[in-house]
Amino acid sequence: EIMRNYHTHTTRCQHATGTDREYVEHAVAEGFKTLGFADHSPWPYADFVSGIRMTAQEFPGYLRSIVSLRDEYKDRIDLKIGLECEYFKPFFPWLDELKGKNGLDYLLLGCHFIGDEEHGLYSGKATHREDLYRYLEEVEDAMQDGRFLYLCHPDLVLSCYPEFDDACADLAHQICQLSKSYHFPLEYNVLGLEKRSKHTFNGLGYPCKQFWDIVGEEGCDVVIGLDAHRPDALDGTTFRRVESDLRQQGFRLVDPLEHD
Repeated sequence: EIMRNYHTHTTRCQHATGTDREYVEHAVAEGFKTLGFADHSPWPYADFVSGIRMTAQEFPGYLRSIVSLRDEYKDRIDLKIGLECEYFKPFFPWLDELKGKNGLDYLLLGCHFIGDEEHGLYSGKATHREDLYRYLEEVEDAMQDGRFLYLCHPDLVLSCYPEFDDACADLAHQICQLSKSYHFPLEYNVLGLEKRSKHTFNGLGYPCKQFWDIVGEEGCDVVIGLDAHRPDALDGTTFRRVESDLRQQGFRLVDPLEHD
């Protein structure tokens, strides 16, 4: 099986470690054939300063670094360059220009906020039913939009949610229906597995078994995302184990860049 990961961060997001080169070297050593960098997208904020993403001024350095590594390692690994973005519609003309001018390969959808970053709720802190339904609205708008490759950690919103109730089941079914309608794969997030093993969640956490049971029943397309925030997270053994587990459970794994 060909090992690919499209969800890799860099230190520019302010919560990752390691050099860009270390990520590439680790991926090569572990047997990955494709490595996609999708660091948290900058946004052209007027005066708000985000603590979880690069600034717009840092983007050219990100691009230069990955392009240079892509050329240097082209015989050993296929490097792709993207961004992980929220559905922040007012900034889309800016984002489209950034992507077009710089030849980015793809944009991932990460619905990290219900509302905007400055005033909204972090999705991973949702605790009420209405939070889930507002998150769902955002996901629906973003999937319809057509800019994005796949939905990162679709169940991030369950991180702090206390129990898997009927609203959670409804959320899962509706996300699955949207995923199928728009041919929009859902990411099984391996960073979440690591967090779960360290007991860092206050609620259901992600990947949430009940959520993914519904994804399996519905037959959605699934992508494995390592969501690497340090070079050694690009671990081939872990990737192969997760892939084998998901295949045994009957999940339909796809390469989102070769996806219809």
